[in-house]
Amino acid sequence: MRVRLLLAGCLLGLRCQAACLISGAVFDSTTGKPLPSSKVYAKRQNNAKVSILRLTNEEGRFCFEHLEPDRYRVVIDRPGYLTTVYGAKPGAEDGMTFTVDGNIETPPLTFRLLRTAAISGTVLDAAGEPREGVRVELDRKAWGKGWRRDEVDSVITDDRGIFRFALLPPGVYYAAVQPARAERSYLDEHGQPIRKIEATTYYSNSPTFTRATPISLEAGREVENLILTAEPVFPRRLSGRLGPSVPVEGPRRIFIQAEGERVIDLNLQQDGTFSRENLAPGKYRITFFGVATSITSNVDLTSGDVEGIVIGTEPRFHLPFSIRVEGPTPELSIQLFALNLADSSDHASSLDKGEYRFASLQPGTYAVYTRKYFVKSVTIDRQPKNPQALDLRDGQSGAVEIVLRPNAARIQGHIDRGAPELATTVILIDEALSGVEVSSDTVVADQTGDFKFESLAPGKYRLLAIEGFDEASWGSPELVTVLRDKSVVMDLKETDNQSITVPVISDSEWTAALRKIGM
Repeated sequence: MRVRLLLAGCLLGLRCQAACLISGAVFDSTTGKPLPSSKVYAKRQNNAKVSILRLTNEEGRFCFEHLEPDRYRVVIDRPGYLTTVYGAKPGAEDGMTFTVDGNIETPPLTFRLLRTAAISGTVLDAAGEPREGVRVELDRKAWGKGWRRDEVDSVITDDRGIFRFALLPPGVYYAAVQPARAERSYLDEHGQPIRKIEATTYYSNSPTFTRATPISLEAGREVENLILTAEPVFPRRLSGRLGPSVPVEGPRRIFIQAEGERVIDLNLQQDGTFSRENLAPGKYRITFFGVATSITSNVDLTSGDVEGIVIGTEPRFHLPFSIRVEGPTPELSIQLFALNLADSSDHASSLDKGEYRFASLQPGTYAVYTRKYFVKSVTIDRQPKNPQALDLRDGQSGAVEIVLRPNAARIQGHIDRGAPELATTVILIDEALSGVEVSSDTVVADQTGDFKFESLAPGKYRLLAIEGFDEASWGSPELVTVLRDKSVVMDLKETDNQSITVPVISDSEWTAALRKIGM
């Protein structure tokens, strides 16, 4: 190896220079020009307080000659550019680590830095006057059983109503004004006072996140002069009660949520009644959590208040079952995944030795899942059923037995790519468990492009390798469909130990797929 040859040359009295254990070059991503005097840090994994600093030379190059054996992250910091961790998108904090043992050089690294971008504008009230001291929030889309908003940052407007978000990576953003909930007095046509609130308002002038106008931001650019208006609205009131079929024992929680918005707790009383004042007009989903119980219901507050709604009137049923394990008896965690219901899944509770129960299920189609063991078979009244799509649309009261076996399948793989500049995440999708939500596991391929998945149940799997993967954007079946052509499908048997090569979906292809579905 080069290091050992250099050492041998030094021992023979030849003039030599210490080898670069980690080396590379830093460039402007737009112009391709080298960036001298950039700060380069080698940060130790096992001693986070220790960072070794180098400055790039006139050619944008750097070299770390002497490093203690450890795993390192390499970070570039330069004014006017996004801080960049090797293997991560600029501005992100994840990335790749490198093993340094003092003998072997890491292949040269290439960094392409992005200039920072910004978004700025003004908040006005309904009369067109600047609003001082209100909070403006900057969001991006994220997936969580449907698209929702994910806060990136928030700022407070100055005395001119002006806000500015700086040091942003390129992407698609959404801006919203979040005014204080101070009440103002208004009179109706009869001269009676009306209470109004200033509701959350998105750019441009949308009351909901789903109808907000996206803001496309390019590297090194500033989107200026956005106008956000704090609109007064008539507040809504919601009240109701839990139905008689809803369990009352144990901890309970009930909350309301508009599509894409954050949850708002309802005031649940001991007698099962609940209420909430000052809700913005719109459509909401109510969710109740109790002991082994999850119930959802929809309510429309667009046109006015809703009083006396009853939660938990839909048909529910229990599913007692027994478990037989072909192998050592594990500590079991059994779960049903709803394949055709957006928010319904259930963990089993133990009744007695070998006896379990799924409580308060909605009629639907489910898949049975447990970690470390796979479901070999499911029978109801000794009749075999499909464990990958258990049909419980009519409910079930027969004797259920679930047979488990140790997970024995394994995948070893390699991703088809050259020298990486971004970490590549390999995603293993369980097709049987994926319905309205994609069920998947992920690993990051190592420096050589190798990866593995162990302890897998037999079944059909789909693999994708994505460069610059963003977990917050993952989970939509629509996104999987867009990327399907660059995926690989595998059928695993009980004792399989398969090897596979997976094509890489580049960062630009991943970004294009997100844009195609409105990200």
